[in-house]
Amino acid sequence: MSDIVLHQPPPKNLMRLWRKAAFNRTGAEKLDPIITSLLSLLEQIGWKGSAHRIIDALPYDAENLSIYDLRNILSRLGFRTIRLKTKQSKLSLRLCPCILHTKKGKVYIVVEDEGKPVALDPENGEKLPVNSLYVRGTFYIIEKIDRETKEEEDRSERWFRNLFLQFRPIIIKSFSISFFINLMALTIPLAIMMIYDQVIAKESKETLYYVASGVFIALSFELILRIVRSKEQAYIAARFDYLVGTKVFEQILHLSPVFTERAPVGGQVSRIRSFESLREIFSGSLANTILDLPFVLLFISVIGFIAGPMVIVPLVLATLYAILGAIIMPEIRARSQLSGEVRSKRYGFLVEMVWQLRQVKQRCSEERWKKRFRILSGDAAWQNLQVARLQGNVQNIAQTLMMAAGVSTLVFGVYGVMNQTISLGALVATMMLVWRVLSPLQALFNVSNRIEQMQNGIKQLKSILRFPPEQEPGDAPQAVVEYKGAIEFNRVSMRYKADTNPAMLGVSFKVNAGEMLAITGHSGSGKTTLAKLILGLYRPQAGAVTIDHVDIRQMKPITLRQTLAYVPQSNHVFPGTLYENITLADPTASFAQVRKACRQAGILDTIEALPQGFETEFKEGLQTQVPQSFLRKIALGRAFLRKAPILILDEPAGSMDEKDEATFMEALENARGTQTIIMITQRPSHMRLCDRLMVLKEGQIDMLGKPNEVLDKMFAKPQPKPKPESEGAA
Repeated sequence: MSDIVLHQPPPKNLMRLWRKAAFNRTGAEKLDPIITSLLSLLEQIGWKGSAHRIIDALPYDAENLSIYDLRNILSRLGFRTIRLKTKQSKLSLRLCPCILHTKKGKVYIVVEDEGKPVALDPENGEKLPVNSLYVRGTFYIIEKIDRETKEEEDRSERWFRNLFLQFRPIIIKSFSISFFINLMALTIPLAIMMIYDQVIAKESKETLYYVASGVFIALSFELILRIVRSKEQAYIAARFDYLVGTKVFEQILHLSPVFTERAPVGGQVSRIRSFESLREIFSGSLANTILDLPFVLLFISVIGFIAGPMVIVPLVLATLYAILGAIIMPEIRARSQLSGEVRSKRYGFLVEMVWQLRQVKQRCSEERWKKRFRILSGDAAWQNLQVARLQGNVQNIAQTLMMAAGVSTLVFGVYGVMNQTISLGALVATMMLVWRVLSPLQALFNVSNRIEQMQNGIKQLKSILRFPPEQEPGDAPQAVVEYKGAIEFNRVSMRYKADTNPAMLGVSFKVNAGEMLAITGHSGSGKTTLAKLILGLYRPQAGAVTIDHVDIRQMKPITLRQTLAYVPQSNHVFPGTLYENITLADPTASFAQVRKACRQAGILDTIEALPQGFETEFKEGLQTQVPQSFLRKIALGRAFLRKAPILILDEPAGSMDEKDEATFMEALENARGTQTIIMITQRPSHMRLCDRLMVLKEGQIDMLGKPNEVLDKMFAKPQPKPKPESEGAA
């Protein structure tokens, strides 16, 4: 993938650009100190990305930012920050530029100046020798994240490895705490053995008091350790849930539309929900079982020390548990997978039904949907019943083995007591220790279905992460090329699926920079496919699409789409204000530029007539109540605001009245020669406005030429064939 970026000039002075952007958005030139520090740092390291990239990296509400926000922003821009513990006098110049965060929250950018490290105050530009600051703080060195990895290396495996390496210190700490918890747990059986063998036999009340005091102290320490471990587990679970959730969301957003566009909404939402089970790796009973399982060997060793041959009982029972697991787990895995698939289908069906609820009611098809839902619910209930039955049988068998272990220990222990090979206290202590050995094993069987759900979640997560995204988060462009907007298709062919007819077959044409091309044709002729190919949403199976003689496959798709203006056939708004929805195209635009774009789209008067004007809020679920004509004008406003060299319009005249159409055509006429305009339309008036008209038919060019000439051919009546003269005519 080439690092070519189109139309986005590099910010030559980031600070000046962002002060202007802040004034455009808030009316004030003062920036947040963290943003000021970020811009100073990016200038020092020679970052060459676009302003749009910085905006994407900022939090949604970029106010009152902290050093943690700064580190997260740098991570999104492709830089790793590493905490460095060193004295200011010993800071090496090779680590510059770096960040100095003081105890009072002040951020300095440490740079090299005349062979010495100096602290740059981003707010006033003042430079101070680091040694003269006399402040306590922490240094953070900056490293470029290396995105280049070997092709054979699995992306998902690499991400999981890095994730667990991130949590390794806390996981080691949790295992250490678990070790001491299990040591404290040994005090009760050993104390009981001492009470039976020493206190009762010698009738020593004083010893009883000492033993009881020691047990209560051990229990107190165990309680404190369990609380600490629970806090650590809660933190890991919350952090893991956040990282997995954001990674999945980020991956889906950056996947090529080929993988997501044709998948049902319900199926995608259901797949995302399946990852919720992964948090149980670090929280709840499953996490406690995993942490306690290695210390089973500790209890077995103690049993062997105090009871000798009786250690055979827990070893035999543990072996039986392992055999039972080897037999039962494959069946549980298969049943759980079937149950999960059916539940996902039912949930996906519910999401699709809610998404299409208005259409369901308009077509009076409630009964049909109820019937389909009953069938899916019945299948899900049956599969859940099968899993529950199997799980119940496993739990019953595990419980029976636990009781058998207790009885066996008691029987063998009684023989040992009568033969005086072990004491009565050792027998009671061994009973308790045997149950401590088998409890984690029984717990594993009790949560076996959740283990399967967790494994399925990990498998699905890995399958999603294996797909290469269109753009890695943090990728920064290295070269900037401004272009004029000449587009060329060279024998382009494409089909959506292998078993379908080509959506485009051998299409070749050229659009000069500043030219207006209208495209028309029947439904399914390939008009929208052509627009998607220019946008890089799909890749042709044959041929090439070039912009200014550069193949778009050499460009980063997301950056390409950010440099083009596109008005789709169906339009949407997002939760937020009208102003925020329009400035999605250019967040640094001034209010005057936004008003101008809205005037070109014919929506300015409508917006300013609203009680709150541009601050009118779009809330969740409000989109269905907004007229499509209004949504289309918002999309046009975004397109005009971007001022891209190429403007693609897909049926822009839908729901337009005469006044709106006149305003729209005037805006296009004003853009003539300054933008390359591709307009998919069925209106002859729009076709005549363009320089050329292309007619598509079954994915091929049927006609291409001057609009009037092509329209005359399209609407010309076929001439009747002349009748042959009769044979007997003179």
